[in-house]
Amino acid sequence: MKYLIPIVLMLLSQTPALANSAYENLAFALRQQKISDDLRHKCQIPTTVTDEQLQRRFLDSTHDNSAVLSAVKALTENNQKRYQTFLSQVKCPQ
Repeated sequence: MKYLIPIVLMLLSQTPALANSAYENLAFALRQQKISDDLRHKCQIPTTVTDEQLQRRFLDSTHDNSAVLSAVKALTENNQKRYQTFLSQVKCPQ
């Protein structure tokens, strides 16, 4: 019983960190899904192509992917205008 209070306090002190981590994971997943959806739309890639295959298409492409990386950074910074600008500069893989 004497160990119960320290254990509860330890668990409670970690709750904000766990909540932040869960929020960050969710935010990352939502950004990843948004850019995947937007790239599919822009490049007319069917939804039957998995996200992993989509990523591989861009990584294996001979095009300069700096626009994709810049779009991801702008999305992470929640800068919608820059995101749209860089997304429009993306060269679609063949």
